[in-house]
Amino acid sequence: MPGFFCKPLYDSLYERKDEHSKNFFRILSVCHTVRVDSTETGLDYKAESPDEKALVEAARDAGFVLKSVVGDTTTIEEYGEQKQFKVLEVFEFDSTRKRMSVICECPDGKIRVFCKGADNIILARLKAMSTDYLEVVDSHLTLFATNGLRTLVIASRDLTQEFYDAWAKRYMEAKTSMDNREEKMAVLAEELESNLTMAGVTAIEDELQEGVPDTIVTLRDAGIKIWVLTGDKLETAM
Repeated sequence: MPGFFCKPLYDSLYERKDEHSKNFFRILSVCHTVRVDSTETGLDYKAESPDEKALVEAARDAGFVLKSVVGDTTTIEEYGEQKQFKVLEVFEFDSTRKRMSVICECPDGKIRVFCKGADNIILARLKAMSTDYLEVVDSHLTLFATNGLRTLVIASRDLTQEFYDAWAKRYMEAKTSMDNREEKMAVLAEELESNLTMAGVTAIEDELQEGVPDTIVTLRDAGIKIWVLTGDKLETAM
């Protein structure tokens, strides 16, 4: 496993070949808008945010390497074997949705929804879970947040071919509608982003992007006062 070594994770992925653990990293390596450039020194990931890049790199370090994104095909290398996912639809992240999803046809021929988003958003869209399990998840999320880490919940859903075909027809009608197009598309996206199965959670250190600290210093030196409010929960708000 390049990049880092974690014995429990290694055992789960490589010794027991736990499908739940593998699914978690598959989602990280497929559910994103990252672009891949091949360079003389290897693969270079271009992402819209540091978090997006960090999650893809974490999947890579666990052995789920994003190799290319060409058209609607995302290719990853899993345990040295290349696998292709055909991305059928992308629901991008925004400040209102607070989540991102992709619908993809997986190498086994099944159609799945891969989703990641703010914990309060995704937890409300999960299928029924035991109270004890949810309490454990919530305690971990709270611990991460109080340590200044930004958290996401990762989830997925299997779709039957019949269900997807019927949904895709309605979605195409919504996309070509002349009235309330965005609202209709949002309703149909939310229809798929429900009854999810949780795959896990992520926690990322909250760092300012490159150049931001210097910019803040320059503005302060110029006598400009700055107020910043960020974070979608109390523990990580500033």
